[in-house]
Order: sequence, then C-alpha cells, then structure tokens
Amino acid sequence: MAADQQLTLYDLATRPLRSPSLSISSHNSSSFSNGYKRRFDDRSTTKTSLALRSYRSKRNLRQQRNESSQVGSLFKWSELSKITTFITSLNFETTYGKVIQVKSNAIYIALSTANGKIIIFNYNQDIQFTLDGQESGDISSMAFSSDSSFFAAGFRDGAIRLWELKSELAKPYFTIYPNSKNGHEMNHSIKFLAFIESQTHNLISLDEAGVVIKHNGFRKLRNVYFFSERLFTTEGRIQSSSMLPIGSSHQVTDGMGILALMTRDVLSIYSTTSLNDSALSQVKTQYKIGVKSLENVTALSWFPCTKTLNGVSNAKLAYSWNNVLGILELNNKVFPSNFLKIVNEARDKDKVVPKLPFLKTAKRTLEGNVTDIKWIQSDVVCVFTREKMSTFYYDGTALELIGEDILGEYLQLSSAKRCFILSQNQKLFLGRQLSWADILLEKISASNYFEALEIADEYYNTNSVGKLVAVGLPTDKTKRSTLVRPYLVEIMKESLSHLQSIEPAKYLEKYLTIIAYVGYSDILEEMLSVVDNDQVFFQALEPFIFSESILILPPAVLKLLVEYYASNGDLLTEILCTLDIRCLDIDLTISLCKKYDLRECLIYIWNYLLGDYETPMLDFIKDFRQLDPSLVNTENAFMGYTYISFIFTGRQFPTDKFIATDEPTQTICDILFSSGSITRNGEVVHALDDDTIFPYLYTFLKTDSFQLLSAMNEFFESSYLNDNTRYTRQFLIEALLDLYEANKFSEYDKCQLAIFTARNYPKYPQFIRLSESTLDAVIDRLCSNKDPEIAQDCELALQSLTSVYLPEDDHFVEKLEMGGFHNVLVTLYSSEQKYANALESLLLKDVNEEGFMGEFQTIVNDAFTKGKDANERINLVRVLKANFAKLVLLDVDEFFTLIEKYVPHLHKEILSVNDDVLKYRYLSKLFMEGHGLGEFLREYIRLSIVFEKGSVTGIVEKFKDMINGDENIMTLLKENEIIDGQAIIFSQQHKFEDAVSVIVDRLKLIQDLVFKDECESYVNLACTICEHPAAYKNTTDGMTLNERLWLNLITSLVDLANTATSPPVHEFFNGCIHDCFRKISDYKLSNSKDEQSFSTIFTHFLQVYSNDNNNANFAKLSNIRGILQEVFISYSYEGEISEILLRMLNDAVYKNMMVVRSIKHRGVAN
Repeated sequence: MAADQQLTLYDLATRPLRSPSLSISSHNSSSFSNGYKRRFDDRSTTKTSLALRSYRSKRNLRQQRNESSQVGSLFKWSELSKITTFITSLNFETTYGKVIQVKSNAIYIALSTANGKIIIFNYNQDIQFTLDGQESGDISSMAFSSDSSFFAAGFRDGAIRLWELKSELAKPYFTIYPNSKNGHEMNHSIKFLAFIESQTHNLISLDEAGVVIKHNGFRKLRNVYFFSERLFTTEGRIQSSSMLPIGSSHQVTDGMGILALMTRDVLSIYSTTSLNDSALSQVKTQYKIGVKSLENVTALSWFPCTKTLNGVSNAKLAYSWNNVLGILELNNKVFPSNFLKIVNEARDKDKVVPKLPFLKTAKRTLEGNVTDIKWIQSDVVCVFTREKMSTFYYDGTALELIGEDILGEYLQLSSAKRCFILSQNQKLFLGRQLSWADILLEKISASNYFEALEIADEYYNTNSVGKLVAVGLPTDKTKRSTLVRPYLVEIMKESLSHLQSIEPAKYLEKYLTIIAYVGYSDILEEMLSVVDNDQVFFQALEPFIFSESILILPPAVLKLLVEYYASNGDLLTEILCTLDIRCLDIDLTISLCKKYDLRECLIYIWNYLLGDYETPMLDFIKDFRQLDPSLVNTENAFMGYTYISFIFTGRQFPTDKFIATDEPTQTICDILFSSGSITRNGEVVHALDDDTIFPYLYTFLKTDSFQLLSAMNEFFESSYLNDNTRYTRQFLIEALLDLYEANKFSEYDKCQLAIFTARNYPKYPQFIRLSESTLDAVIDRLCSNKDPEIAQDCELALQSLTSVYLPEDDHFVEKLEMGGFHNVLVTLYSSEQKYANALESLLLKDVNEEGFMGEFQTIVNDAFTKGKDANERINLVRVLKANFAKLVLLDVDEFFTLIEKYVPHLHKEILSVNDDVLKYRYLSKLFMEGHGLGEFLREYIRLSIVFEKGSVTGIVEKFKDMINGDENIMTLLKENEIIDGQAIIFSQQHKFEDAVSVIVDRLKLIQDLVFKDECESYVNLACTICEHPAAYKNTTDGMTLNERLWLNLITSLVDLANTATSPPVHEFFNGCIHDCFRKISDYKLSNSKDEQSFSTIFTHFLQVYSNDNNNANFAKLSNIRGILQEVFISYSYEGEISEILLRMLNDAVYKNMMVVRSIKHRGVAN
C-alpha cells in the first residue's frame, strides 16, 4: 500500500498479523476510523473496536484446524526371545526341524516343523504341549477347537490327526486317514482345517483339489469313531477359506457351520451343518459374487456376531481380490426379535431359516495386493500387504485408515486376543495393540517429546472416531479431555528443557495451540525464558490473543508484553483490550501509556481496571482549553466525543464491549450538565467559559457541535433516560435550547441543534413537549441551511419532523423548494393527495438514487387507487406524458407495467423516444403481451430488423392481418431483403404468384451453400403458399391456380439446378425438386379427389420438357428420376393392397352366404 493511501475498514479485515512496527495508525488518518462521524446517524467507533471486530470474525483457530491425515503405528512388535532362542537352537533343529507354520489362539501358540512335529507354547513362552504324531508327515494346516481342549492338524498326504490337550506329551486322539470313497484322496494336501463352532468332534476340511469334507466324531464305550462325508467340490482352486467362529451374541448361524471360500474369481458362502442335528450335513449356498480376472491374489477373514456397548454387532466378512478390499455384513435386523425361539421350537429347523441376508457395505482400493486380513475387534480390521500392515476403522459404511505398521517380509501370520504372532527368519514376534497411553509413554521414553505432544494433541481434538476407538479413548469430548489433558500438561513441562536446541518457530505454534485449549497458561513464563527471543515469542502469541484463545498471561509475561509493544500504541491497546489484565502492573503501564501517548489504552485502564470514568472526561476538557496543534495532540482531544458516545450507549471504550452498570453514564451526565465548575484534587477544572450555564456542555458544543449532538442522538435511544428522574429527554433538550439561547453559536451550530431536535421530537412524543414557536423556528432553521455538507441531514430531519407537525406558514412549500428538499415535498404532496406535484418533485431528484423507482411506483399506484380528485389524475397523466422519455429510462419493464395498468393510451409516447434500444424493448413487451396496435407495428418491425433480424418473419406471420398490405411495411421489408416476410404478405393478399416469384428470385442468387438452411426455409414456405386454400381456383388454361403454382415452382427449381455451376448447388436444387414432388404426392395422393390434380401437374411437367428440341430434356428428367421411382412404387404397392383387400372381402362374403344358406335349410330363416 502506498504511503499516501488510507487504510479502510476492508483493509483492516484482511491485514496480516504483524510485528509492533506495523500498526494500524501508521496508515490510517481518516476521521471516521478515528471514531469521528460524517453523518448524523453514524455510530461511533474506534480503531481498536474495528480491529477487534475484524479479529473476532477470524477467531477460534482450533475450529479451523485441519484434521491430521498422517497415521502412525498402533502396534508394538516385540520378539518372543525365549521361544526364538529355543527353536533356533541346534538341538531343536536336529530333533524337530525348522519351523514352517504358526497357529495361535487366545491361550496357545502352536508351531509345526519340517519333521512333522508340533510344539505348543503358552504366552509366557513355556512349552505347554509336545504333540507326538507317531507317524511322520508334512503338516499343511492346523486348528484349535474353540475351548482349546483339542488340536487338529492336516497333512500333505491327506490325513488329519487330532490330539486332546491334556498332558504335556500328548498322544494322537484320532487319525482320519485318506479315503477315496468318502474322504480325501491319498496325497491330496489338506489346505484348510477348522472345528465347527463349539464342537470338538465335528470338523470341516478342504484339500488342494477343492473337495470339502465334513468329519463327524463320537465316543462309543471307550472307542472313538469318525465318519467323513463329502459335501461338495468347488470349481477352481481354492485360494482362501475361513469359517465363521462363534461369537458372544447367540445367533441362528451358530449351528450352521458357515464357510467362506474364494477362488481367483468367485467368493462363495455356504452353510454346511443341519440345525436339527450337528452330525448331519445341510449344504446350501448362501451368497456368491464374482470378478473378471485371470490372476487374483485373495484373502478373507470373519468376525462373529458380538455384543458391544452400542448393542449387537453383525457378523462381518472382510475379503479382497488383489488390492480391492470389501466388507460383507450379515444383516440380522431382517429377522424378527423372537426368531431364535421360532427356530428352536420348529420341528424342522432347517426349513424355517431363509437364505441369509448378506449385504455389501464398504469397499476400498489399497496400494499393493492384499496377502492377509485379520479382524482385531468388531470395527477394526488389519490388512496385510507384502511388507506393511494397514489398520482400518469400519463404521458400517466406509473404511477409514487409522494406522500403519511396516513389517518387512514375513513367512506366516496368526492372530488372536488382539495380538499377532509373526514368523520371520525363524524368529517369532508378538504384535500387541497399543492403547493411547502406551503410545504416548513409548514416545516419551524415547525422548520424542514433540512427537508425543503432537499425538496427544490429535487425540484431544480429533473427530476421527476410528482413531479414538483403536487406541481406547472415548468419543465424548468431555470425557476424553479429562483423560488426555494431564498428559498434555506433563509432556509440555517435561519437554521444555529439551527444546533449547530446536528452532522456536517449529514448536511454538503447537505449544500455544495446546495451551489455548487446555487453559494452562502458567507455563508461558518458562516457555518465554526457553525461547529467549521476545520478538519471536510475542509474534507467535499475538494471533492467539486476538482470537481470544489465550486471554490470561502470567504477570511477568504480561509486563514484558507491555514493554515490548509500548512503541506501537494501537497494537498494544488492541492486545490489552483483549486480554484479562487484572494482574497488570498498573503503574508501569500508565507511565508507558503517557510516555508513548497511548490515549485509548490509558482510558481503558482507567475505566476497566480502576473503574474511573471521570478522569478521562476531565482530561478531554483540559485538552479543549488549549486546543492548538502546536500544544496538544488534536486527534486525542477529539477522541472525547467518541468516548462520550461509547459511554452513553453502554459500551466500553474503546473495545465496544457491553457495560453492565449505569454508573459511567451517570458520571458523564453529571459532568456535562454540571451548572458550575468542578474541583478535582484541589484544582478547578476550567471550561471554555466558566460563567455560562452548563460550562462543560458548552465546551464540547463550542468545539464541535455536530459530534456532541450526534452522540446525544445515540444517547436518546438509551433506556437509561426512561428511568432516571433527573436526566430525562425533556431536561436534556431544554438544557440545550437554553444553552444556545444564552450564548452565541454559529449558524452551523444552530442548524445542528435543529437537526437534533427535529430527529428526536417525533421519536419520543411521550417524553418531549415543545412549543409550536420552537418547532417553527427549527423548521425555518433547517429550510434556510446553505451548507451542502449537511443538506442531507437537514432533509432527513425535516422529513421526520413534518410527519408529526406542519407549520402554519403559507410560504412553507416555497421554502422547501428553494432549499431543494424534494423528498420532503414528495411526502408532503402525497399526504395531501397532490400526486402530480409529488411526481414533479420526485423528478427533480437524482433518478439514479436508490429507491427512486419504488417511490415513483408508489405515487402512481396511490394516485389511481387512493386519489379521489379526477383533475389530479389528469394532471398526473400530463406529468407522465411530459417525462415519458425520462421515466422509461429507469426501468422499462416496471414502467411499462404501470402505463399498461393505468394509462395505456400513453404507449404511443414511446415513438417519440430517441433511444432505439429502449424503444425496441418497450415495443417488444407491448406486442408480446398482445397490446400492440397497427400504428406501432412498422416501428417494431424496423427495430426488430436492427436488433433481432431473425425474428422478423415470425412477427410478420403473427401480425399479417394487422399489416393488411401496408405499403410502408412492404417497402421496409424489400429494402432489408426480408424475402419470407414479403412472401407472407403477398400470400395474405392472395397474390400467390408474386409470393412464389419473390422466393424464386431470391433462390436465383445462390452461388454456394453458405445460406443452405435459409434457402430450404424459402422452398418450404413456397410449398405452403402453393397449398393455400384460396389457390384452389380455376384459371383460363384449364389448370387450377394451385396446379399452376406447383408447376411454376418445380420448373423454376429444375432450371436453377441445370444452370448451377457448382455441383453442391446442383445437388441441393435436385433435392428441393425431390422434396416438392414428395409434398405434392403427400397432399394429392392422400385424397382420391386430388389424384387427378397430381396427374395434371406431372403431365404438364413432362410435356414442358418433352417438347424441348434440345437434348437437355434427358438431363431435366433426370432431376426427377428418384421421385418417379417412388411414385411408381407407391402406385404399385397400393394396387397390390387393393387386390388383397378385394380377395379378403370376397372370401368373407362367401363364408357369410354359406352360413345364411345353412340356417335357411334348417328352417330358421324368415
């Protein structure tokens, strides 16, 4: 901004936060910004109040904070060192071989080795069981029963072995050998194995050939028996499989053995077990979806139906093809609440259960193919890619990424109890889900304080339900803040000593943001000492103060702030007026305010902290007594008027905040309306004239009557004056009148008093009583004003006063006219129903003034609806007519509406308007609404040719009856080559040959196809003219006029086609000839009476060209070869149809005659 430019209110709202060297006052010298008014009704402001209002519009920085898009690790990965040491020992590898598979549940961790051995550990890393297989073999799958009492393993040779987990060295409980009849084929590896829900003797197995088998076991005496049953064989190789486990909420699916299988292109969900008997099979496809792809990487994982704090959570299946993750939910809500009871009481339970309602609820595309999926709770699922684990929150409709863990390449993965067991390079790792406190303590223990602070800040403020659920924090903000706030405070305390080596700009904003919402400002003093740079610290703190995020500062920080900003008075004032300064060092601040001449700041301290409203007022009076630019700061002296205005309207100076008590108002009134001098600290406070009545009121009026009376005008709206027994509105206005009468004031000052009186007398008639002579004097003073700067205020005052009082003065109107008070005259004349005079007065105003058209409409409407004097309406019409051109300029549409409604005969005045654009708009509206007359039509067509030539034909067609051969309009159309318009008028006059000739003459001028569409419209119009009903009359040559017109048109088109030098033009006219014959056939051959007419036209056409002695007749006949072929085909087709219809009719007649004959023979016919 240039140095000589003034900062406006709009600049204020957009100015950046700045250092103390950049103050608002350095750019702003406008009187308005300093609180001085320009208009009588303006509301007093200060630079500080404007600045604070601007800051308040941008407050609450925390509400604008962006939700962090970064995600971190939610798991802690630690090596199971005891197990790792054991399984990597030489003795273990010699005895058992290397670990090849891992399977875990909530209690145990099972490891299978290359030698077919299984060792089961507990989570204390102690060996719990060593399973003796008796027969060695390669293990391909493992499973625990739901109660951990049984363990099963599938082998590559197709065998399945069970153990009962009782003793440390467990013997096999039962072995299910391969069986080609009912079981798995020999050497078909078992790829999947699972116990059916809570059963220990019922299993589902799946081999590499896609054969799904159910195994049912039972005890009989001391023996155990297992029977196997093949359920089905899948199409394609099974890539992923999972069985729905039993959950904490009992559902109908718990006994159905729900199994999900995925091939490369199909996901299928089956129920496998009968609800009537768990030993019986009941295979039913419950759901199936597919994808189109040759190669897919698949994964899937169930989570059972569980009870949660929010109710029952549906069973869910997470599945993936390549990098696309999806969720299916089993919608239990479709079942009635007593459905389980209905099923249990049913004789055949399987028939009662319908097809299970699975719904697709969420889908997300990831980076990289998914290799495995594991649920850790009902709304959190972990998805594994090659080297990374991504954790998602599932809300029932979408998947939100809330965590990421880098894993590196791993061999195998198993999960249970919200933990993961990961096998990597013959080492086992336990991944445990961390709580929010664990995450923070881990960062603190690693001395990553700033990172810990950022994480705690996010936990405190995040709106992500997923992030909160994953770390165990409540979603309720109040409960969460109670938990997290102590951590935030402690982390800030602990971290300060570690920040000295870090650039302050990197952490200050984060710390101040946290201080703002936790309300712990005591740490600011220590933080200031750590930063050790006042400029950096206070510039970072400044926006938090102005946004009212931090309002309380420690005394030491507040003292340094005052000293730092003392050289920038406006900014210091804004800051102190925003802060809670009850702990401010008052003596220091006052001395600095006086030193740097910070008047607004000093007044705020006097008022807000000390409750002293008198001292600033008396200081202003002292300034007025020595009002000389060389002696005193003039701007500070005139600040007194703004101070009075603020106090009178119950606002704290200079902040614009509400004052709850009336004591400040009482103090100011006591000073202004004191009848004598005031003594303060033993000294008399002198006014400009101590001997006059109300000396201090006189001082303010004499210095600037406009500013004080404008402040008094605001004061008159205060409820304080309604209840106070001394300071009433009547008292105040009488005091002013008496003071003016007792002293000499300028004409300007007297006019200001008149404005004040005229504005407030009508507002408060119940509180103010003035004599007619006083009111007459007020009106005379306003009417005689010569100062253009206050003319508008004078007019508003007159409008206000004349609404309740009119002087008995025969020259009052003349005074108003001489003073140029047109608004007053309009109001006055309207009230007397002199609408013509009111309109004339209105027209003397600036027509561009806001609301002018509204006033005009009101006058006209009232004149014709409320006015009772016919002569007055005649006079109004005269004014409208005389000013028609001026009024139509204002708003064509609104003005037209009024004229059409009340005085439609004035429409003709539009013809005298010189502005063609306005005239065209007006006439368009006139004709569109159906009110156009013949006298306007020629001008309307002329203007349409100028502004919208394409619409002329439509206008001529619509108003052709009104044109009725008007030679002026025809001449206009000829001069502007409106061919179709001329043809329409000729046709209207039944001059059909002239109409067709006009069109043909225009077609002769065609050299290329630039105007192809236009020419096609001409030919179509000519065809329409030929078929005009009036053209069906005989001529002297034996042909009808209709036939003659068609023949002339076609022969003309043939001539044009054969004389065309351009092939495209030649083809175009041939097409027109074809279209003409088609239309003739449509018109003539559809009516048997007109068939002869078609023959006549066609015969004459052939005769014309067959008599041509030149060989051109062949060329001319080629013009109609296409249409000839269509005509002959049409005739042939119609002849064949006639023969068929006749044959059908004869057959029907014959059959009916035979019926009649048979009835006759029976003797029934009469």
